[in-house]
Amino acid sequence: MQRTTAKVFGFLLLGLGIVGLIVGDGRLFNLINIDISLDIARLGLAALLLYAAYGARDEGFVRTSLIVFSVMYLGLALLGTISPDLFRLAPNQLTNFDKLYHLIGGIVAGVVAVQHERRAVGHA
Repeated sequence: MQRTTAKVFGFLLLGLGIVGLIVGDGRLFNLINIDISLDIARLGLAALLLYAAYGARDEGFVRTSLIVFSVMYLGLALLGTISPDLFRLAPNQLTNFDKLYHLIGGIVAGVVAVQHERRAVGHA
């Protein structure tokens, strides 16, 4: 389940990062904020998650990658709620869709990482 979750979020981030670099700064479909800083962060997270899904042999690395993704996305949702332009780091303000997407993505990744850990501890 963890590798599948890493694949889904990894490919989603890869797609958003590439499209964002091609389209440039602004909003994609008037829903998702795209700018160079977010695109680079998305591509970096995509690389981490896709390596975790396809290259990592250690399940602990997959779990840690999902936790890193979860913390970053939950932090971005919280930060975007406090300051929609991320304290002027993003030229365009995060939309409500952005914040909801980051919140849900962070929760899902965190739950998958923690649930797997609980199951592993329960079987030990």
